[in-house]
Amino acid sequence: VSVQKCVSATVNGLVLLVMFLFVLETVIQMEIVSVLECVSATVNGLETPVTFLFAFQTVVQMEDVLVQECVSAMMDGWGTLVQILSVIKNVVQMVTALVQECVSAMMDGLETIVTFLFVQ
Repeated sequence: VSVQKCVSATVNGLVLLVMFLFVLETVIQMEIVSVLECVSATVNGLETPVTFLFAFQTVVQMEDVLVQECVSAMMDGWGTLVQILSVIKNVVQMVTALVQECVSAMMDGLETIVTFLFVQ
């Protein structure tokens, strides 16, 4: 009877141990799933700011290109304006030279007339 009780207790103990191990395995699996979910959430949480930073970098690069294009257009505009002013300056110089020549010719003409009148 006592051997049977020992065997029965041992079997019951083994059954309880096996049940405990199954429960422990289930708990460990649940913990692993929880850890994986936490890791996944962390990765997703990191992925969002990284995606945002890449998008922000792309926007900044586009803004840089736009600013460069605007500056380039402004510089082209200044270059064109300088060229126009240079042409205007040259035209003014040519007109001034023509006016001086006309005035000089008129003075010579008047001088010739005055000389002619004095000679008469």
